[in-house]
Amino acid sequence: MVRERVIAMKQWRLLGLFVMSVWVLSGCGAVFDPFAMGSNVEESLPDYTWQEAYETADYGADEAGQEVVVSGFAEVESKQYSQTLDELRTLIQSYDGKVTSQDASHTFDEYTHQKLRWTHFSVRIPSDQVETLLTDIQEKYALRRFAVNSYDVGDELATDEKRLAEIAARMAEIDGALASEDVSSLEKSTLREEQQDLELEQRSLVQNIEELRKDVADAQIDVSVFEVLRYTDESASLGHQFQRAFSGFFSFAIPTLALSLVSLFFVIPYIIVAVVTYLLVRKLLRWVKRKEGD
Repeated sequence: MVRERVIAMKQWRLLGLFVMSVWVLSGCGAVFDPFAMGSNVEESLPDYTWQEAYETADYGADEAGQEVVVSGFAEVESKQYSQTLDELRTLIQSYDGKVTSQDASHTFDEYTHQKLRWTHFSVRIPSDQVETLLTDIQEKYALRRFAVNSYDVGDELATDEKRLAEIAARMAEIDGALASEDVSSLEKSTLREEQQDLELEQRSLVQNIEELRKDVADAQIDVSVFEVLRYTDESASLGHQFQRAFSGFFSFAIPTLALSLVSLFFVIPYIIVAVVTYLLVRKLLRWVKRKEGD
């Protein structure tokens, strides 16, 4: 009976050592896991973490002189990737949005190493529709990150328009001076150089004002869709955890074993020399002992 208890205790100890070994090796394997480091990813992705950041903004010109530029992004996770892409495109179009650019690639699931797709597209949408669209996306889909931001460009527009008025007034003065016969040729040459500089500044200001007004009218929104086997806020299954542990272990053990074999190949000559030296010294000692006996 006592012997059986001792055997049972040894078995439980061996099981405990095995579990601890797997746990430790899984940690080591994660460090050396080539998939976890993203070595096989076609296009590197940022290290996304769950973060829901919603900033309330004043959309439009609620106060006098206020012109607001709106921006935002939504990163969607989906287990029905193609269906979600089609739904989002339809949803964006329903809010008068237009996809201006699109980029697609793939990554790997960190547990199963299965190839997963992702698509990112930029959207232009009327600013007064941004809050409704992104709130709609937030309510319908699982999100990694989400945010809406805005900033007032009213002061910048007012400054640029004031400067344009000053340039127009100065250019009118220059035109009058160039038409006058009382102005010398040297002065006219100086005035023409100033006129050219003012025209360049005028074109730059006009372009900046047009871009700001375009941004005020139509917001730039980034929408990304990531194919997933499990959502970010879901815990991994026990099977996935063991799969990752053994995968990480073998990704570490195999290179280590190969390196050890290569190292052994270089050590073999030294071992041979050591063995031959030992045999020679042993033979010499026996010969000396025999001589002393004689």
